Formats: sequence, C-alpha cells, structure tokens
Amino acid sequence: MKLSKLIAKLQDIEKQHGDSEVFHRGSTGRELFSVELAYHRVAEQDEYPKVYRMPEGFKFVLIAN
Repeated sequence: MKLSKLIAKLQDIEKQHGDSEVFHRGSTGRELFSVELAYHRVAEQDEYPKVYRMPEGFKFVLIAN
C-alpha cells in the first residue's frame, strides 16, 4: 500500500470515529502492538531475504512498536 492510500484510509477512520489509537498485529496474528514509530527507510544491499522483495534502494515507511 502506498503512503497516500494509507493516509486517506486513516483520515476516513478519523472522520467517522475520532482520533483513535493505532495498533498492528504481530507475526502470529494474535498479539496487538501499539504503533509508536513510523519512519522512512531505504533497504541496504542484502539487508532483507529475497522473498521480502526489498532490493537495495527500495524505499518504504516502517511502522513499528
């Protein structure tokens, strides 16, 4: 998902429900974590396994707890 689409989705939710906490699911899908960080990253060479499809120079926003 592109950042602009995420922003639009979050703005719609905010309009409907007010300023709410944001959580993300852990790798098992059972645990929830509060989003505490969001920052821009650029993938380094061989930083991620090839199955992640994040080649060197891939730019993305990382959201984490």
